[in-house]
Amino acid sequence: SKEACRFVLGCGRAGLFVDYPPTDGLTSRAQQIAGNIRPKVKAFKARDVINWRYYQKGAKLLPSMVVLRETYTVQDDGFETIEAPQYRELRIVDGKYKVQLWRAKANPEGKVDPKATNFEVFETSFPRGGNGEQLDEIPFTFIGSLNNDQTVDPAPMLDICNVNVGHY
Repeated sequence: SKEACRFVLGCGRAGLFVDYPPTDGLTSRAQQIAGNIRPKVKAFKARDVINWRYYQKGAKLLPSMVVLRETYTVQDDGFETIEAPQYRELRIVDGKYKVQLWRAKANPEGKVDPKATNFEVFETSFPRGGNGEQLDEIPFTFIGSLNNDQTVDPAPMLDICNVNVGHY
């Protein structure tokens, strides 16, 4: 929550995503208590939420597509860590929640350029809830300085920064 608050103060908005671990179906309470099957809430800076679309479902406005920019470790030899970009595409397809990870293509030698712009699907999954059923909504929401919808809110710190620049 501290990280999400920092993102909102600095930029006016952030994204919260609940990442469900892959499962084959129904999970036991013992697996959940042991921590083997536990969803994680991840906060994303506004600039890392690349694209989004919403649709109306009854009285609710829900995301139908969200693209998040992340990084993954390409090489870690104990002395140097090399990371490359990865895009997580969250989408509703035929009423079900689908996740695709897009990673930079490797060159013929199997190496990945950290500054690559050519991406391919690395992994596809259909996350399931604790009851074993596929999710039918994207577990993502925006948080903002004025409200928690998909509109861009002003940064709360912007006025203070402008006054300080004016004093300078």
